[in-house]
Order: sequence, then C-alpha cells, then structure tokens
Amino acid sequence: MKQTRYLCVQGKYAPRFHLKNESTQNFRSLIESITLSNAVVISSRYKSDLIYHAEEDLSYQLIKAWSVFNGLEYKNSFLNKFISANGESDTLEYFFVKLVHLSMNRDWYIDYCHHFEEVCKKEPDHILLKQIISCNKYLKETDQSKGGLPSIPVSTLKYSIQSFQQLASKAKNRLNDN
Repeated sequence: MKQTRYLCVQGKYAPRFHLKNESTQNFRSLIESITLSNAVVISSRYKSDLIYHAEEDLSYQLIKAWSVFNGLEYKNSFLNKFISANGESDTLEYFFVKLVHLSMNRDWYIDYCHHFEEVCKKEPDHILLKQIISCNKYLKETDQSKGGLPSIPVSTLKYSIQSFQQLASKAKNRLNDN
C-alpha cells in the first residue's frame, strides 16, 4: 500500500538543491515517473520539500536523482542533509516542524511561503496540497500552537502557524472558488 512520504533539505545545504522556475515542474514529473504516483515539490532557496506517495521508502533514489537533476555529483553524505518521514501523520508533523524552524529567519520563511503559494496556484486540486491545507486548518481549529515544541518560543511558533494559516486560507479559498 502506498504511503505519504517526505523529504526535506533546509538551511545551508538547501541552496544546492533549490529548483528554479520551470525546473520544479520538470523535477516533479521525474519524481512522479519514479514513484508512479503524484508528488508535490516546493522549493525555495533555504527549504525544499518533496512529498510523494510510494509503497517503499525511495529516499536514496530520489536524493540521488535530485542531485543529478541539479548538476551535482552525488555523494553518500547528501543523505544526512535531508530529513525524511514516512506516513501521513509523520509527514505532516515534520513538514510543519521544519516550517517553524524556517520561520526563525523571516526572509527565508517569506520566500518559502511565496513558493508554496505559487505551487498552490498551479495545482489547486492536488491531493497532497489539500492534505497540508487540511492539517493547517486542524492546527488552527484546535490551537495546537500552545506547547508541543518546547525548544521553540511559543511566540515564534504562533507567528509561523498564523502566517502559514493565512497563506493556506488563501490557497483554500482559491480551491473553493474553482
């Protein structure tokens, strides 16, 4: 049975794996041909996410493909630069936790949100994007921003979640309008 799976590179190694403009769509097509399922790629200079469905963990193969796609000579050390998760709940948890970490740098966070919004505009009915937006809605409704991540100041967590909620709400409204 196919599971939702997640790969993320963030911070100082992320620029090496950043996909620009149309290369994001081309890379997504490559991933979908490897996984034989749908995928979402959100790539900014300091955080790139790949969410996909597959029966088995394809992290090694996908990181290798990502490296080659970006003109990098693959190294086994690249595996340590990525965060991965398996299963819908772990994928969504890691996605939002890494987003909170990114929000520590406002400029990087704003840039990422811009790229997320662009992906939502291009793919308003994408099932994986809908999962992210639904999770965000749940966080907003249950106010999960209290506690949960003790190493991150609550004010930062609330800022991050509130900002992302606004972005997700815009995307959801676009979904409802279509």
